Amino acid sequence: MMEFGWGYLKVEGAYLEDGKGLSNWDVFSHLSGNTVDNENGDVADDHYHRYEVGGRFGEINPSGVAFYNKIIDNLLLKAIFKWAVVVNLVYQLTSMHKQHGYIGIAICASSYVPYRDDKFSRHAVARAYATNVAWIIDPLIYGKYPSLMRKYHGKELPKFTKEEVKLLKGSVDFVGLNHYTTFYTIDCFHYSSECSSKDNRAIKGFLKTTGFRDGIPIGEQAGSPRFFVVPKGMELIVDYFRKRYPDLALYITENGYAPPTLPDVPDILHDVERVEFLRTYIAALGKAMRKGAKVKGYFAWSFMDNFEWADGYTPTYGLYYVDRATQQRIPKLSAYWFAGFLANHSPHQYLLENQQKLESQ
Repeated sequence: MMEFGWGYLKVEGAYLEDGKGLSNWDVFSHLSGNTVDNENGDVADDHYHRYEVGGRFGEINPSGVAFYNKIIDNLLLKAIFKWAVVVNLVYQLTSMHKQHGYIGIAICASSYVPYRDDKFSRHAVARAYATNVAWIIDPLIYGKYPSLMRKYHGKELPKFTKEEVKLLKGSVDFVGLNHYTTFYTIDCFHYSSECSSKDNRAIKGFLKTTGFRDGIPIGEQAGSPRFFVVPKGMELIVDYFRKRYPDLALYITENGYAPPTLPDVPDILHDVERVEFLRTYIAALGKAMRKGAKVKGYFAWSFMDNFEWADGYTPTYGLYYVDRATQQRIPKLSAYWFAGFLANHSPHQYLLENQQKLESQ
């Protein structure tokens, strides 16, 4: 049975309350010029105070522990989901493992396709996956780095001791994929004139990635300029994992869409583009699953608009709009669609039934 849910971070605010220390992003975002409009996460979505409507390094903060216990209790009470996402970049659920649960890791996982229809470009695709995906996951599954990285890095790439191999091999129960985009790959060995010195080196796989070919984007450009809407990419990345790690359980831990421009509030609620994104990406995921991929769950990014790191509050990924002046949460069209999908109703019929609610907001 597959589980669905949504991403859940970058929303808390309360950055100096209850003994919380400064994170690197608290410091970074308070330095002028580091984020769009010099925004920060001091308040964000004020989730710390509004969870009913960070991780630690060092001493335990009882107030922080109490806060997350309240979140978990409320999620269980409302039967929303049973996942505890503790770190946004890498989820290492060691505490769950100690409690007879599961341990896993989530990575950013783009898809790659050849820039040209030739063997050189296809080889570049293989290197792109090796240097961006397999170099993280291969050691955790097989206890060694991918052969393509070993080939091009040689002695620069460290070797694991027998003890390290024993610790690493088979050390995760699942992998989470944060998937947002697909890129073309250009082979720098044979098309070096199209590559910069930054691309044409081992750590980059001797390849260049781009979202454009002959000036035409690979898909609709989203609110984050580096992201393109390519539903087929979801199928490709899951296929890659199915073939390379056939026994590995997968979760789509992030997948979402932000519009290329920030529309006015009435328009932002009618987010038909996000509905189409969710529909087509979930359909592509279903296609990969029918081929045998062991996908156990899907999390849409994100439940509500939030602080998107250096991009500030400009990209709006949420299924809910957040009025930052009042902190009111208002469901968008996509929230109704997703609710219908989760309830196993006809999503489009569910939209029609809730259209009056949407128009009255």
